[in-house]
Amino acid sequence: MPYGTLNLKHGVNPEETPVTCTACVGTYYLEFSTLSRLTGNQVYEEVALRALNFLYETRSKLNLMGNHVNVSSGAWVYTDSTIGAGVDSYFEYLLKGSILTGNREMLEMFEVLVDSIRSHVNRDDWHLWVSMKSGLPVLPYFNSLEAFWPGLMTLYGDIDYAKRSFANYFSLWNYFGFVPEFMNVRQQEVVKGKEGYPLRPELIESAYYLFQATRDPFYLTVGRQVVESLERSAKVDYGYAHVHRVSDHALEDQMESFFLAETVKYLYLLFDVDNFVNSEGTQATSVQLTDGTECLLNTGGYLFNTEAHLIDPAALYCCHNAKVDLNLIKARTESFDRSVFDPVSQLSQKSMSKLGMNNRDQSDVDLRESVPFLTCRHTYKNYSRLHCPANLQSYLEQTTLQYDPLFSYGIQTATHHCSDRCEFSRSLSYGQILSQNVCS
Repeated sequence: MPYGTLNLKHGVNPEETPVTCTACVGTYYLEFSTLSRLTGNQVYEEVALRALNFLYETRSKLNLMGNHVNVSSGAWVYTDSTIGAGVDSYFEYLLKGSILTGNREMLEMFEVLVDSIRSHVNRDDWHLWVSMKSGLPVLPYFNSLEAFWPGLMTLYGDIDYAKRSFANYFSLWNYFGFVPEFMNVRQQEVVKGKEGYPLRPELIESAYYLFQATRDPFYLTVGRQVVESLERSAKVDYGYAHVHRVSDHALEDQMESFFLAETVKYLYLLFDVDNFVNSEGTQATSVQLTDGTECLLNTGGYLFNTEAHLIDPAALYCCHNAKVDLNLIKARTESFDRSVFDPVSQLSQKSMSKLGMNNRDQSDVDLRESVPFLTCRHTYKNYSRLHCPANLQSYLEQTTLQYDPLFSYGIQTATHHCSDRCEFSRSLSYGQILSQNVCS
């Protein structure tokens, strides 16, 4: 796990504390996996993934994460569990990382942690601070950073949960004109010393995701209220100022860079419905690279990192060595035995023997663990369908199914799981994995 601070010339200061926050350890994967694909050096992705995995292994028996950890010993120092300050982007990068690279283990980790959050942290769609060991509340607080959660749940696909949490958080904006840094949910009062609003983006980020998912004009109304509040109370001669107290809208002489990088960007994209970032990818652009490889751009599914910088999965793959990837796929198909993917009820005795089956009574055996997997993306439209191939070799030559050499994924056709067509599940872009759950 990385230290919180280091000197780029001299390394880690001998007096540097080994204690750092969970988010500080777990918020590298999107950038580092991108760097690995652009350079061909997988060490960046490996170290980021190692940090993510080590954090996950240190979770409590209740599958809750603490807030601060000793990176030298792996011991938890601050054991309060929350979805907000100190932890937030760890959850974000597990989900977005699984979307970007098709790493199904990261998605499984995310789902385990979300289930625990629902059970122990969620209270009437507010999210309190609880002990990671007992699950009991330690602080009945809302923290403004938690307002990103409805957006993340929208990206995950749990729209109803996202709507309920967003309604709670937006009620604070309606009441104060801004969202305070900390709110005591039980006593319904702002925490002293934490009354400010430093122009944070999280609430409008969630409004943006919810509008993209639902097209409900309510979230445009939310955006309008946010803009009106900023213009009325936070605008000054040379920018926009921190709100020192949400009770009287007193200001501080400060404006963080994330106001422009995130808050204003999400507001702009919320209203600019035809922006290329909001594209569904129905009009992809074909480009020819100098090595003869064809790539498709503008396929949608753009991912935001935790500071709202865009990552284009299509461009990432196009810049990645696509020709090497396709050669790897071709090599994998040379000794491919398609019979092992046929439905178990139609397997020949020879094929059943290959899979270690003794008789046809084992037709309910899940073959997904008996064969490798394929990471792939459709070239036309997100949330779309793929034809199940009649001939795998021909299918691979005619489409852009993509093999990822940074992981030990192989090739799997979906014909075992459906007779005609397969459907993406929670597919946004690069790296979707076909499995039994996505066939219709």
